[in-house]
Amino acid sequence: VVEFGFDNAPRRTMPTLRGEVKPELDDDNPVVETIPVYFNHVTRDDDGKELTLLQYPLRPPERPYNIDELESVRYKSGMRKLEMKIPVHGRGMNRDELAPEHAQISSLLLASSSAKTDAHGGGVVVGTMHNGSLYLTPVDSVYQMRPSLQHLDAVDSANKPNDAAAREMQEMQDEEERMLPLQVQVRRRETARQTEIRLHSHAYLRQKESEEPWVPLRPVMPGESAAATLKEAMTTAHGEACGKAVTAREYLDVMCPVSGNKRSDAGADDANSLGDGSGLSKSQLAALPLERRIRALFAMGQKSCMKFSRIRQFVTEPVALEQLIRVIQDSAHLVQGVWVAKSTLRCDGDVTWENMRDSALFQFARTRNVKPELVSPCTKRNGQNDSALVKMRRDILAELSAPRGYGSTADGWEFNDLTDESFLAEFPDVAEREMESWLALAPSLDVTLQGNDLVIPMTPPHISQIRLTTVRTLVLSRFEDKTHLSLADIRRFLLTQAPDIAACAFFRQAELLGMFNGEMACIEGICVLVSVGDPAIDPLRLKILGLLYQQGGVVKRSDIIDARAGGSAPSQHTYTK
Repeated sequence: VVEFGFDNAPRRTMPTLRGEVKPELDDDNPVVETIPVYFNHVTRDDDGKELTLLQYPLRPPERPYNIDELESVRYKSGMRKLEMKIPVHGRGMNRDELAPEHAQISSLLLASSSAKTDAHGGGVVVGTMHNGSLYLTPVDSVYQMRPSLQHLDAVDSANKPNDAAAREMQEMQDEEERMLPLQVQVRRRETARQTEIRLHSHAYLRQKESEEPWVPLRPVMPGESAAATLKEAMTTAHGEACGKAVTAREYLDVMCPVSGNKRSDAGADDANSLGDGSGLSKSQLAALPLERRIRALFAMGQKSCMKFSRIRQFVTEPVALEQLIRVIQDSAHLVQGVWVAKSTLRCDGDVTWENMRDSALFQFARTRNVKPELVSPCTKRNGQNDSALVKMRRDILAELSAPRGYGSTADGWEFNDLTDESFLAEFPDVAEREMESWLALAPSLDVTLQGNDLVIPMTPPHISQIRLTTVRTLVLSRFEDKTHLSLADIRRFLLTQAPDIAACAFFRQAELLGMFNGEMACIEGICVLVSVGDPAIDPLRLKILGLLYQQGGVVKRSDIIDARAGGSAPSQHTYTK
């Protein structure tokens, strides 16, 4: 229930002992009207229907399109494209009567561009007043309809001169291209990040759009039975429970979340957002289980570093501090007494990015000031500096730290957040275990200890034997019918298991590999078994894995022969196998 005063502002409400909601007393602003509010989900069924809002941004309200005379409507569900054809009547002042016949149109085509409801915080609703009650129905999708200019392209094509010589020249060029010798190229396997970029490229999306067929739709106009049925469903109370009574501020907080950067004091008690730019409100977070709430803080927040006192502000239920710390450890690492989001939550599945970021966190965990060359020396490929890797290292350092000095006076990078001495003093055992975990990964993360040999990480400390055995058994069973698995696939598989096993999906790469006691190696994000149990093959297999590790996943047969110069050359059968 929402109650309004003379100033037309929502009044605060408070629950009574019997669960009723009564207004807070305010003599200067008495309640003059009480409006029941109902929240209906009329499109949540199994037939895939959506409640869609159509917007016409190029037309003022006083000059709408003649929707009542629609000629046709068609839709592409996969690409979420909608087209409407509207007839054009009369001799309007905007029509060129002297234009050639092929340039004149009898109907106007409106094409859609999707405006996701997420852009509005997921809070787009249709409000309907009926019999003194307010009914709110969530909108599933928004389409902005604008005139298509395809007919102008057709006019341009028709106006081009009929140049036979140019056409003959084009045909000759096409013939020459068809007669070019076949060229074969061998390219490196795409990384997960490169695949994601390609799948979101404009060319790929245009190709997918052209491949999907149009589905014709039948518009339902006001007055028809289907429209009347939907409208009746929107203004019918379904008797669904709305949950506990809330204050007016909490109600508005859920309906209209405010971005954290619009708050003057994000840490205030009544701040309704993270204060970190994630767009999630406190009410939305409070509805999540504790584990998902903490993970959302670190995965979606603008800031990847948070002090323990800040995290506790988002814990609404009674929970022991030791249990809360265990939940935090599933999503973050302790660095200088501050909790920093795990790289698996911030790097979009890019294994190179994850490893370089973990290397930076390892250095900052030991000292506040770090030299860039200690983060990762792997900024070269094929003997040349790789600008992408150099930029990646710079971006990682900029996320976690700030440069000390500039130009010739530059003296490394300093960790952004001040060391949380109060947390380190209150929980010294937690800090000690976290540092032990970092030091156990030193052979994989400390660049001063890394060589050219394949690194076999140690078993991570403070992990129960039952957990180790379960993860090892589950993952190794996946290799029964596969020669290799991507690290991303293994993590996705672990996420389908019980919560304590699913938490292992967010382990650092070296931690996850360490759980297999040297049985599995990961090269360029691809995991393989170190041994197949064949003494004739395993030594050569290990040598090839070492070469792949040294050379970034690429190896030639001559490299293998040179590496075996000190021993007997492998047989063709062994080499092939």
